[in-house]
Amino acid sequence: MEIIKEAFNSVSYNIDANLFTLRNDNGMEVKITNYGAAITSIIIPDKNNNPIDVALGYEDLDGYISDTKYLGFTVGRYANRIGNAIISIDGQDYKLEANDKTNCLHSAGSMKNKVWEAETFQRDDIAGLTLNTTSFDGEAGFPGNLTAHVTFSLDDNNSLIIEYSAETDKPTVVNFTNHTYFNLKDGGATDVLSHILQLNAESLTPIGKSLIPEGNMLPVADTPFDFRIAKPLAKEIDDEHPQLILAGGYDHNFVLNNFNGNLRKAGELSEKSTGITMEVFTTEPGLQIYTANFLDGKAKGKSDTKLEYRHGVCLETQHFPDSPNNTQFPSTLLRPGEHYSSSTIYKFGIDWEE
Repeated sequence: MEIIKEAFNSVSYNIDANLFTLRNDNGMEVKITNYGAAITSIIIPDKNNNPIDVALGYEDLDGYISDTKYLGFTVGRYANRIGNAIISIDGQDYKLEANDKTNCLHSAGSMKNKVWEAETFQRDDIAGLTLNTTSFDGEAGFPGNLTAHVTFSLDDNNSLIIEYSAETDKPTVVNFTNHTYFNLKDGGATDVLSHILQLNAESLTPIGKSLIPEGNMLPVADTPFDFRIAKPLAKEIDDEHPQLILAGGYDHNFVLNNFNGNLRKAGELSEKSTGITMEVFTTEPGLQIYTANFLDGKAKGKSDTKLEYRHGVCLETQHFPDSPNNTQFPSTLLRPGEHYSSSTIYKFGIDWEE
């Protein structure tokens, strides 16, 4: 196990950050910057022992500072969308910053533009990084000073473990996730439509025209959203199902089976050409599958690669979008004296079958 710390600075914006590399004994490494607690790279040997970077990202810190697509970022204090950019807690309304038409998306990026405090740790079988920051009372309209922590750990089983925790001094809502765009084939040079996805989800939360959940559950059976048996993303992504038309592809929250706050398997992503597999485990009730429908090739990533439409797929473990406005959804309310915690594991492997 090894941890490397190096400077990750921006002359253009006069911002100084660091880049941390977590490396295990199998040739896997994860790079994370404390600017926005963003994953910049995940390198894993493929079935031919060629190192593949399976995470979309930018070449330098300037790319992350100017980012509008949340590549690799830790997203909080509330990931995903809140309808009409408003929440109500204990009878008091809070108007949030609207950055997605009338909605508040990913807390208007209020936590991604912070340089988080960093502390590394290492054991025989773990290389880890803990990042800490504060989202202040009123940021993007949210109440309470929220102290947030995220720990990234890499073990010798090729598992990337992400653990979130937070405390507040006023009642607020909390919903953290990681927004890495995965491409298990070539790191984003081509699309992910050949990727095979399997999900342990019987239903999803259908969306309306503004991509806000309508409040009900839609069974996945007999729809293009049925990933209970593994299938390629390409198989039905261009189907004329109204939900796919609304989102321009997959951009939906799947209701994961057996939610009780404990860690369990949510699903698996794989790519036959490289043999790389990625299992997802989480304590969360939902998983947002997003097929990079809003990447448009205007920005460039690592190695001068254009960030193109459907060249990545996000598997965002989370509570449901717009939960504060849907009391039938699992609650995201956090009160003073309570402790928010959430865990997700991305476990990488190789499928040797041709």
